Amino acid sequence: MSSTESIILPKPRGKAYELRFFGINHAVNIDHPVGTPYLASIKECINLVTHKWGREFWNPRLPPKQSDASVIYNAIDHQLKADAGILRLFPAIGTAADIFHGIDGFLSLTKNDGATIVVTFDLSTEDRARLAKQDYKADVLINEDENLELAVKRILKFLKNPPREFDFPWLVDLR
Repeated sequence: MSSTESIILPKPRGKAYELRFFGINHAVNIDHPVGTPYLASIKECINLVTHKWGREFWNPRLPPKQSDASVIYNAIDHQLKADAGILRLFPAIGTAADIFHGIDGFLSLTKNDGATIVVTFDLSTEDRARLAKQDYKADVLINEDENLELAVKRILKFLKNPPREFDFPWLVDLR
């Protein structure tokens, strides 16, 4: 038996919105280490996503045009100062980040000093009143029915006051 296995998820309600949001036609099929613990760290999960998408399928600095991901990326990139650093956006649907942490995607901002801020988000089609009562794990919740400008404001708030900074020196290689 190999040390990795592919995890293919069924398409739950909301999967179509997630794919549409990113402008892609399939979830990520990333090989996960066998026995990956439920509590695999967010950093490890993000590491898996950035290495796979960053080199094979996705340009993290140029999301597909006409997608909500592109609208959010461009709005945030426009509002950040030019010297703020390098902004990247990654989809994580179907990955360990999604499975173990409820993270459908994330933005990373690698600052000029090398520090990287990561803001995670979860996409939902659920009723907002019901969502307010639920516990979600990502930094920002983006609902299908909401104005994307509100999501941009929440993400910018996290970028300015980051919940965490990661040391990801290899992100520089994704330019």
